[in-house]
Parts: sequence; structure tokens; C-alpha cells
Amino acid sequence: MIGRREQAEPLAGGAVEDLGLDPPPGFALNLGAAVRNVTLMAVLALTTAAIIYSLFGSVMLMTAMSMSVAYAVVVGGARVGLVCALAVFGMLIVMPRDPAWLAGLGGGDGQALIIEVLACVVVVLLAIAVELRRQVGIGLRASLDRQRRQAELVQAVLDGLGPQMFVSLLRPDGTILEVNRSVVEVFGKARERLLGQRIEAPGWLDGEDMRERVAVATRAAAAGETRRLDLRVCTAKGTMWVDCSIGPLFDQAGRLRYLVTSALDITQRRQAERAQQATFDAVPTALLLVGRDGRIAKLNKQASQLLGYSVETLTGASLERLLPESARDHHQGLLEGYFEQPSSRIMGGGRDLVAVRADRSTVPVEIGLNPLPLEHGEYVIAAIADISDRRAAQRTLEEAASRLEAEVAERTEQLQVSNVRWRQRSARLQALGRMLDHLPGCRDESQLAEVVATYLPEIYADSSGLVCIEAEGKHGTHAQWGTAIPALQDRAPDGLPSRSAEPRRWRMGGGMSAPMVFYAPISSGEGHLGWLECRMPMTAEDEAGGEGEEAEFLLGRVSHNLGMAITNMRLRRTLEAQATSDALTQLFNRRYLDTVGVRMVAEAQRHARPLAVLTADVDCFKDINDTHGHEAGDRVLCELAEIMRAQLRASDLPCRYGGEEFVILLPDTDQDAALECAERIRAAVAEARLEPSQEPITVSLGVAIQPNDGEVLRELIAAADEAMYRAKREGRNRVERASSLGA
Repeated sequence: MIGRREQAEPLAGGAVEDLGLDPPPGFALNLGAAVRNVTLMAVLALTTAAIIYSLFGSVMLMTAMSMSVAYAVVVGGARVGLVCALAVFGMLIVMPRDPAWLAGLGGGDGQALIIEVLACVVVVLLAIAVELRRQVGIGLRASLDRQRRQAELVQAVLDGLGPQMFVSLLRPDGTILEVNRSVVEVFGKARERLLGQRIEAPGWLDGEDMRERVAVATRAAAAGETRRLDLRVCTAKGTMWVDCSIGPLFDQAGRLRYLVTSALDITQRRQAERAQQATFDAVPTALLLVGRDGRIAKLNKQASQLLGYSVETLTGASLERLLPESARDHHQGLLEGYFEQPSSRIMGGGRDLVAVRADRSTVPVEIGLNPLPLEHGEYVIAAIADISDRRAAQRTLEEAASRLEAEVAERTEQLQVSNVRWRQRSARLQALGRMLDHLPGCRDESQLAEVVATYLPEIYADSSGLVCIEAEGKHGTHAQWGTAIPALQDRAPDGLPSRSAEPRRWRMGGGMSAPMVFYAPISSGEGHLGWLECRMPMTAEDEAGGEGEEAEFLLGRVSHNLGMAITNMRLRRTLEAQATSDALTQLFNRRYLDTVGVRMVAEAQRHARPLAVLTADVDCFKDINDTHGHEAGDRVLCELAEIMRAQLRASDLPCRYGGEEFVILLPDTDQDAALECAERIRAAVAEARLEPSQEPITVSLGVAIQPNDGEVLRELIAAADEAMYRAKREGRNRVERASSLGA
């Protein structure tokens, strides 16, 4: 589409001769040819006249014959002149030599001589008039032929611009003189019906606004200005968007002769642009797409609303329109510098930026720049944020700061005390923040208590205190800092402070110099979780200055966050246990085995260390369930789990695999040690008398060793299972090795 436009634009503003056009219809007399022919006729006539006069002595006969011969030679050529000359001489030969006849032709008195001379003049003038008329006819025919050829050339040029280029040649008043074939085809009208109409006539353009725009552009072109605009036109197949250029066409003398319009079908481009614009408008931030030339290629409706311009007005406009006068001189240099080193960054570098709105008012903005290289050029997307509210808030803060400075100047001593307190509070808040950052990483209650006891002395340097975390309503974990807290009178009979749901503070002694004691309950949705006691020196002035309320608030924040940390930690432990443990036996579950067991097998294989897998199954477990019920069976499984734990190391991994089947992983265990461990488990189970019947219960076990019986966990469990089922087939209450280990 850009290439098409470049083909059409040179027509506007050019000269008539650029299209091969002559000035308006007319002709030019070939004066040189006429003079040449008249001179030649005169020479021939004089020669012929001399011959005739010498023979006959008659001026009239001499003139008539000599002019006829001369005109025949000049106009008809040598052959016609020769024939005419022969005819004249033939007439002379046969003509009688009677003096009376000759006297009647040319002889006589002086009056006859005057008549003959006048007749000669008339004949000469007649010959000249005939020659001039002939030359005029030749000029007219040549001019008409040239105009016809030029019209054919113009039509060929217009038609040769391609089927996508619609070109019209207009008179300065906008009347159509010529159109190319593409115009005829797209409007579906005969060429003769189009010629003579005005370019903005109804039926061509879709809408009164379009016709008004074309009328304005036509008047501008007649004034010598080229206009370019997008138009919606009515074609034979419906409406179509075109990119149209209307401009003047001058002759070599610089006089306006014609107007020329060239247009391209941009319907698909407009549809794509509308889709892109919809995406652009969906962004809630004001956006401008700016080219390297500093012109705005695209903007969204948020930018239009922010800047007060319509989208059409700013599209294609220079970005400098939006800049204050003081920033325009060096803006282009800054833009070029950005395109030399494009990057995503905030524009301005700490400077205050303002944008000029359509009403010439300014708005403070913050601009983010992001480079966007495209096929047809380099661009930058400018995201513009209105920071008027922020500036207003800043001004409010600055005004408040000014007032504060004035108050500081008036009350310097008071401010110094206040500054000290603020520094103390800031340090306390920073220490509190560090403590709160450490709480979520604690794994148990003792770590939580130690974190609180470590950071509270940083918050209040002269304080001492105690943090106590209960477990199931009993005194659980506690930590203390500073000097030992003496027995408080406000304590419950079990030795704990009374479980007040509200924080409290009081002085320990009977005067204002006694230390202040703060009590803050630790609680959450689960109920009371403990308490926090803190004792610190506090004068009456400190308390009046708000130190007591501040300390109560900070300790309340500590107890509140400590309660949430305790709840989250216990919930995390519960979830971890539920995710990795069997709810009945409290052994690891199959999910944990699939995760950790696979890792243990891989580690053993990578470090070439032995690893054994045991599978155990309760013999005749169905009979227990059928005889004593499933609850009794569950108790048996729980007691079996305790027996297994007693026979295993801390590094071993016992898991309930499903039902009454168990899988045990023994890292760093060879064949002999694995068989020995399996035998211990078998014997311990056989010797136990389990609820509810106190009858002996037995288990059958299978043993597999890595890598002899498999390299991955699935293969090892399958091998141990096969050995365990062989133990059941051979009488139960046995330990069998996998077949690859030998008998």
C-alpha cells in the first residue's frame, strides 16, 4: 500500500507536461512554411511571366498563366508543375498570333493596362489566401491528431497504474475529466456516466461528512495544496475504505490546469487497524506508539481522554504538540538517543514531566518507554500515567512538612525529644519486623519462643519477660529474657497468669517509679495458646507521652503474630503428617514411599551402597476381621506397627503398603543383615500376644536386595512380594529370600 501511494503522489503538484498533456485545444500557424511557399510561387511566377510577356506582351495573360504554373509546382509538387507547364506551353503554341486578339488580352491603352495590373494583384492575393488557408487546415489537423494521441496516452498511463489504483483527472472546479479502468470497474458505471460529475457528488461517498471532507480537500488542491485523507466510498459491491490523495497539476508556466486524485483500497488494512485499535484500547493505561521521526503512529482512547485530543487529530501528528515549549528544542535529540540505545525504562530520570492537553493546560505525567521494532520501522510504546493525584498528595505532604518545620523552629527542644522517641520507635519497628520475618520459618514451639525472647530485648533494651506457649491447655514451651520475673499476684492457682482475653498493664509496686508490667494473651481461632509478659521501667512522663500505649500495641502485635505462627506451624505439621503418614498405624503411607523410597533407591545405586527391601503380610488376617471385627483388626495392625518400629533403626523406612501388607526399606543393609532384621520382626510378632484374643499372630516376610533383585523400587518390591508369597505357600510365619539370592 505504501508503494502504491508513492506511485500516485508525483501526479499531484506536477506539471501538465509530466503526463504528456498540451495546453487547452488550439492550433499554431506554420508561418515559415507559408512564407517559403509564397516566395517560391513568386520566383516561379516571375520566371513564367517573363517568358509569356516576351512572347505575347500581355500582362494579364502573363500573370494568370505564371501564377497557375507556380501554384501547381509549389502545392502539387514537381510532377504537377511539369504537367501544368506543358499545358501552358501547349496553349501558347496553338494560340493564334492575331494582334487584335492579343490587344484584347493585354494590349490597348493605359486604362487597360491598369485593369490588367489590378487583375494580377487580385490573382496574387487570391493565391496567398489559398496558401494561408491550406496551412491553417494542416495546423488544425496536426493539433487534433496530437490531442487524440495525448488522450490515448493519458488513458493508457492511468490504466497502467494497476487494478488497485483508482485515478481521476479533474478540472479545477472538481468536475471529472478522465478516470482509469479501475474506477469504472469498482463503481460499476459506464465511463461516460462518470465523466462530467463532481468528485464530491452524492452517490460516491458514504456520508455527508465524507463529502464535506472531499469538498474541502478539492478547494485546497485548487489553491495549490495537496491533501491526503482516508475516505469511505460507495462501490457497486458495497462500501470500501480508500487512501486518497488530491492535488494540483500545473503547466510549465506554473498555472493550474487540472486536479488529480489517486486512491488505494485500504479496506483490509482498516479492518486490521480496527482490530489492533480495539486491542490497544483494551489496555487501561494511556498508550502512544511513536516512530523514530517523532510522529504519533497510534494511540488508544485512554490517551485521547487524558490529552483531550481525538484519535484522528493526534494520529500522524508530531509528538512535540504534546510537549511544553521549553522541552521541544532538545526533544528530538533525546528521541534519537533513545533509539540508539533502546530499552524498557522510565522516562525523565527524576525530572518532572508534563503533557500539554488540547486546551493548552498541562497535566503531570509519568512515562514508561518500551522499544517496539517492526518491519517497516523502529517505534517506541510510551505508557503515560496521570500523576496529578500523586502530585497533589506530594504537595499536601510538602505543605505538611513545611508546617512541621515551622513548628520545629518554634519548639526546638520539644522536637529533639520527639526525634529521639521517633528513632527509638523506628528501631523498635525494625526489630519487630525482623522478628516477624523469622517466625514463619520456625519448626516447633521452642524455636518460636526463642525467637521472641531473642528479639524483644532489641525492641525494649531494659526489659525482661517471659513467653509461654501452651500445649493442650498445659504449660508447654517457654522462654525468658532479662532478669527473672518475680511471682506476680495476678496468677491462677495452677501457676499461670489468668487467661484474660484482653491485654493489660499495671505497675508492680506502689508508686509511679515501679516497673510497668504488660500482659498480652496469645490466641487464635483455636483458642488460648499462651501468654506474653514483659516488664520494663517507665516514668510518668513516658507514660503520658504515649510510651505505655505504644508498648501495649507493639506487644499486642507480637502476641497476635505469634498466635498466627503457632497456628500455621501446627496446621503445617498436621498437613505434613496427613500427607505422609498412615492415619491408622502412623507409619509412612504409600505416597511417602513412592516419593522418598524412590529417592533412597536412587541414592544407594548412585553411591554403590547396599539397600534391602522387606515386605511383610499378616497371616490369616481375614479370619481376625471375620471373628473379632474390623476394629479388632485395626488394633492388631497398630500393635504390629509398634513392634516393627521397635526392631528398626531411625534411618529405616517402614510403610503401610495397603491392607495388612507392609514394606520396609533398609538403607546400607546387605543380604545377611536384611535377613537377620526380617527374622527379628517375625520372631517378635510371633512372641507377642495381641488384642483382642491374645492368640499368637504371625507374619510372612520376603527380602530383596539391590541391585541383585532390581535397580528401581518397583522391581525390588515385586521381587520381595514374590518371596513373601512363597513364604505363605510354604507354611506361613517364615522369611524367604528373593529367588535371585539363592536358596
